[in-house]
Formats: sequence, C-alpha cells, structure tokens
Amino acid sequence: MAVVSNDKGAINVDGEMTKRLGFEAEEITGGCICFYLDHLGYIIDTITERFVPDVMFIEPVAYFLPSKLYEDLVRKFGETLDLAPVIILVDAPRLLSYQGHTEKLPFVESRQIEDAEVVVINKMDLVSPDKLPAIRTVIQHINPRARLIMMSAKMGMGLDELSSIVLYGRHEFVPVVTMTVFKTFARSVTEIGERGERYAIEVEPALSQSEVKNFLRHLLMGIAEKVLGMEGEINHIKAFISDESFFLKASLVSLEQEVDFVGDIKSLSSGRIVVHVIASKLPEDILYNMIIRTIQQVAPRYGVKFKEK
Repeated sequence: MAVVSNDKGAINVDGEMTKRLGFEAEEITGGCICFYLDHLGYIIDTITERFVPDVMFIEPVAYFLPSKLYEDLVRKFGETLDLAPVIILVDAPRLLSYQGHTEKLPFVESRQIEDAEVVVINKMDLVSPDKLPAIRTVIQHINPRARLIMMSAKMGMGLDELSSIVLYGRHEFVPVVTMTVFKTFARSVTEIGERGERYAIEVEPALSQSEVKNFLRHLLMGIAEKVLGMEGEINHIKAFISDESFFLKASLVSLEQEVDFVGDIKSLSSGRIVVHVIASKLPEDILYNMIIRTIQQVAPRYGVKFKEK
C-alpha cells in the first residue's frame, strides 16, 4: 500500500506519522489536492516506478469537496485508476452534538456527508449503544443513500468492513457539482485557518510516559482554549512527538472530549515535535501566535526547551 497525504500547510502531523508506521508515503502541501493533479500524477508515477501498490490511499485536506475531486480525478486519469467509493470519516460524539438541528452543521462537513458513498462513524467507543439510532438519523437526514459503518479504530470495531470496501469496492456515483454549491463551499473554506509548526526539543530531567502525555494534553488543551476564547471553532488540533525509537500522536477535536493518544513512549529526553492546528473563523497568523504562546506557557512546567527546525 502507498499513502499520499494532503494538507494546506507545509508541516503536518499525518504525513510524519504515516512514514513512521513504515508506509510508502508522499505529501502534497499548499492546498487541496484537486489543484495539484499534475503533481499527483508525478507522485503516482514515482511510486509505481519503485513498486506497484495494490491500494493507493489518498487523504485530501480536511475541507475538500468530494464530488469535485472525484470529477477531476476521472477527467485527469480516466481508466488509469480504479477509484474506490467516496469514504468520509466522521466523529460520533461531534455528530451527536448536532442531533435535532443538522442545519447548524458546518456546510463543509454537511456537503462531504452528502457526497459520500460510505460514511464511517468513528469513536463509537465514546458513545453509548442507545445513541446509535440518533447517529443514523443525523446521517440519513443528510444522505439517505450512504452506506454506514460504525467504527472504533481504537477497539478494532468495523475495521474489517472498511478494509473490504477499500480493497474491493468501486466508485459509482457522487452528486453533480453545481456552480452554486462550489461557490458556497469555497466561501466556507475561506473561513478555515490552518497552521503547522515543527520543533526540536530537549527535556531535563527526562519525562516519563505519563508526563509526556500530560505535557501534550496541556499543550493541545491550551491551544483549544485560546481558539474558543477568540470565538473560533476547533476543527482538529494534533501533535506528533518522536525520536529514532518511538512516536506518540495526540489529537483533540473538542474540549468536551479527552485528548486521544496513538503510539508509545517510555521516556523523553530529546526529539522532535510537530504541532498542527485547524480552526474555523481564525486566520493562520493568529493560530501561529496561539501555538507560540501556549508553548511558552506549558513547556517550562515540564522542563521542555523548544527550538524551531
């Protein structure tokens, strides 16, 4: 399998983590992959010169328009690629927060669900079983034709079903992109800010596993509080910390949820960290300032020294 990750910023967490997991991985930065199809073609050629993957997993920016991207892929590559169905991943607790008033769901997220052939509802381990009908109702109100997969990546629930669709499913249909939809989507995207920063870090004395998690937890929550304090909306805040022998990813989508961790670490004395923030209603320079100020507030408590890379 090969992975192509796509982000607006030149620095992102997912690309770092994918490479550390041992996948053949490439990155496209600067904006939605739909504007870089020639570069995507070059990446595909580069990968297939080294080996021919059974599956090439392409993760676009968080705010892509599926119907537009698939239309562009078909036009650009034609019969060269067999496209899997449009798969959209949503957060179960976040989805439930819009129960009964789906009209308040941000247009970007609503349109992605509407375009989806498969909607994967992740983090089902964080909601009680009796909430399942409500989750189905929210999705079916937006897109009654979508296939639903209830998943918990952490618990292993739904992964076999998703893998089967990725490997054997075929793209069949997405709604036509009208100019009105495209303009509305474009206006919505302009409200989304994104910023990533990479640093070398040194720690004295070394931090234990629990201390590293507390450090990342306070870092992400501190940024989230600043986003909300400026009347912004949290889309996703991530951090990835690593050295040659370990990695740990921290992820936060809401202050109402716990920080989620993936990876393992025994102790930390030095390494690298990537911090990536996506938030609505706030520009990139404000997000950068929030990252810097939070680092200045949190790092000294844990004896962590930052140096930009």
